[in-house]
Amino acid sequence: MPDPQEQDVWTVRRLLKWTADYFAQHRIDTPRLDAEILLAKAMGCDRIGLYTRFMEPASDEVRATYRDLVKRRAAGTPTAYLIGEKEFYSLSFKVTPDTLIPRPETEHLIVETLDIVKKQALGEPKETKIESEETSEPSSEDTITDAQTGETYIKFVPRANPLQDVKLNILDIGTGSGIIAITLAKQLPSSRFVAVDISQPALEVAKLNAQTHEVSDQIEFRYSDLFSAIKPEEKFDFILSNPPYIGEEERTSLDASVRDFEPAVALFSGQKGTDLIEKMLAQAPGRLNPGGWLLFELSPIIHDQVLSILSNAPNLIYIKTVKDFSGLNRIVVCRNNR
Repeated sequence: MPDPQEQDVWTVRRLLKWTADYFAQHRIDTPRLDAEILLAKAMGCDRIGLYTRFMEPASDEVRATYRDLVKRRAAGTPTAYLIGEKEFYSLSFKVTPDTLIPRPETEHLIVETLDIVKKQALGEPKETKIESEETSEPSSEDTITDAQTGETYIKFVPRANPLQDVKLNILDIGTGSGIIAITLAKQLPSSRFVAVDISQPALEVAKLNAQTHEVSDQIEFRYSDLFSAIKPEEKFDFILSNPPYIGEEERTSLDASVRDFEPAVALFSGQKGTDLIEKMLAQAPGRLNPGGWLLFELSPIIHDQVLSILSNAPNLIYIKTVKDFSGLNRIVVCRNNR
């Protein structure tokens, strides 16, 4: 039974219950989880710490900070922007409204890239063109559920790094907060990266993240519209991208927390969502080394249309599509046949 005295005191438990109910009324998908994450932020502790302090009264300062966070979340601001960070591939990244919020789906691009690199580095058979669509998806043994967000992520298992000395040149198009280039730089310490974006504010966030994860010496950040800042003589072993791929025709159907708060330049790409991808497919072969790889994320909605565009792209061979945790087409893998 609740402590009668608690009715007159705003304890941690009482704050969480009230906020979870409030968020539920405002149709927040994960009301209790968001309440806990925001209160932990206001109190300067982790979520587990809240459970050891359930009966502790919240100070006036904590309540004022928390009240502001709760109001902004109820108004639609994503939790990641409110706490200023988001986990990706077991690493924490600074995020702001100038950057797209990292999603677990993009981790598949990291895993697929590392798998290709390992096969080449260890001398395993290389993938060749396939006649029918091949898909791959992780087993439950390869995943873990984040205690803070409730989201499913690919499990990171520390082990000896067989790629310590692999030297590759990798281009990350539309780097945003830098998650792709930075995560791979941690795994490929002898490789070099160029990370580009059309948003200078996003590039500043990416630079801070690179400093935090101590890979600034591996990554050169450039302001660029696709390949505009890439010199003609620069060639890459991999080109990777999580480009904008939502069509303007889908704008009204998007969740308001995405549509109204995340940067439009990182979300939308023409009426159908394929404009930037089509340009990238046309220009990428000239930027790849012979046999180089192009991997990019897309929406399942435009998958078939993109494969049709890819079939007419010069010097690119479609290899396969990787499915995400929901079994949806998410990562397209192709290769320069020159």
